[in-house]
Amino acid sequence: GRLEADLHSLKGSALNLGFSEFSGLCSAGESLAAKEGAASVDIAAILASFEMSKQVFLAGLEQGLAA
Repeated sequence: GRLEADLHSLKGSALNLGFSEFSGLCSAGESLAAKEGAASVDIAAILASFEMSKQVFLAGLEQGLAA
């Protein structure tokens, strides 16, 4: 389904950026969506991990620009 495909895309993008926890949650959600349907996926946990990953990434950018 659509959620499964979206999580698959996010998983690969997250890996490219080094967001391993976020990627893992996307992978688990992708599998769960395929087996049990989209309603079984913990979207809130995936979004929380994305926000945390984004904050870490942006902080790293700021440090790099300040150096």
